[in-house]
Amino acid sequence: MGGGREVDVKGVIPMRVSEAKSRWTVLRLADVFRLFFALFLVLLPLLSPAPISAQDSDEAYRIAVARGITALNQKQYKEAEQILRSAQALQPDNPEAPLHLGRAYQAMRKDEEAAALFLRAALLAEGTDPPLATNARYHAGLSYFRLGLFDEAGSEFEKVVAADAASPVGRSAGEHLDRIKKRENGTSRFTLLSNIGYQHDDNVVLEPRGSAPEAGISRKGDHRMMFYLRGRYTIDGWVPSGTSVGYSIYQSIHTVLDKFNTQSHELSLSLPFPKRWPGGALNYALDLSSVDHDTYFFGHSLKSQLALARRTNWATQLNYQFQWKDFYRTDLFPNNSERDGTNHAIGITGRLGLPVGRFRAEYFADVEDTRGADWDYVGHRFFTGAEVPMRFNLLGDIGFDYTYRAHRNPNSVSATQERRRDRIYTVWTGIAFPPMIKGVNLSVRYTHTRHGSNLSSFDYRRGVTSVNLIGRF
Repeated sequence: MGGGREVDVKGVIPMRVSEAKSRWTVLRLADVFRLFFALFLVLLPLLSPAPISAQDSDEAYRIAVARGITALNQKQYKEAEQILRSAQALQPDNPEAPLHLGRAYQAMRKDEEAAALFLRAALLAEGTDPPLATNARYHAGLSYFRLGLFDEAGSEFEKVVAADAASPVGRSAGEHLDRIKKRENGTSRFTLLSNIGYQHDDNVVLEPRGSAPEAGISRKGDHRMMFYLRGRYTIDGWVPSGTSVGYSIYQSIHTVLDKFNTQSHELSLSLPFPKRWPGGALNYALDLSSVDHDTYFFGHSLKSQLALARRTNWATQLNYQFQWKDFYRTDLFPNNSERDGTNHAIGITGRLGLPVGRFRAEYFADVEDTRGADWDYVGHRFFTGAEVPMRFNLLGDIGFDYTYRAHRNPNSVSATQERRRDRIYTVWTGIAFPPMIKGVNLSVRYTHTRHGSNLSSFDYRRGVTSVNLIGRF
């Protein structure tokens, strides 16, 4: 045995062989990785996409514009919109795509967006393609004309006539200029709006000119027919341009709850502000309403609208309204006259037109002072809504309205003399169908109201389904 240590040769040799194999595996993987990396560097130029040449880009643009025009001619306006938007992305400085994209929007009655595109096309074509620029300005004038922006429309039509008065678009532009001048020189204009509708109301509530009294909340459902007619006569020449007078009548007829049948009459006068002022108007209205053949309400209102900003596709407006209200006592509403009083409201309205639709939002704050202590309040109202074009030339309508009213005095309905607090949420959605004949179309709408109140007498829910036949002449 001796003093030396024995060495297990059999154990050492296999261990060294194993280490050698492990090192060889690591070296082999490293070589393989280097080989693949070298191949990747060699093949990288072949794998990279070749840059698109200017010729290829021009060809893709021409094909896209041609496809868009074909879709336009086939009245496939949404498809044309998508194709022409992609074409515009290929060559943003080429005027053809915005011109035809504007035509698509114009066909879909989205005139704010159409006018902006036509003006862009005209600016891009100035000096390089005068006929295209003239055509674009003509279509911009048409969109402005349909929007009632006659100053802007006249400016574009004048440029078209100056460029080529003898062409078809030049002659048409001249005719539109004559129509605009006739408006300015005293030609009167009469418009008529009619609405015949069927409604199912799952909780009939009486709401002419204010929130409903306790007896005006039926908590019963019913069917009704409603009729609305409004005529407006615009006078030019001897009064400020755009001055108009109007009259409207509304009648509802219930199937069962005939004591809630309502008739309203309104006489109105609108005076536009002078042209040197920002856009806007002063509006006066006289209202008379009856319920179940008994006089219910008589009032006056004065509303001032002042444009703060106005662009092609957006506008903001400041509003102030004063109302004088006189409510009449009836058998159904013996305490109605306690609601006599005045209301002051101030608010701001914004409108925005985008390719995807038209949007509107407004905020109002109001104060109501009444003869009876139960009806004095301070209120806030926020509204937002949108009209969105859909397939098959349908027009979607959706909106949300929130109103908060804090009544300033203890309410006589409350046994504990609580001050009434109302939070009113209203949502609606609807669809307007394409005109069946010129100026006449059908619409369907559902409206849901959650009238929340800390006093149970004024707390309720309501859903109204409406089918309306609307005529504009």
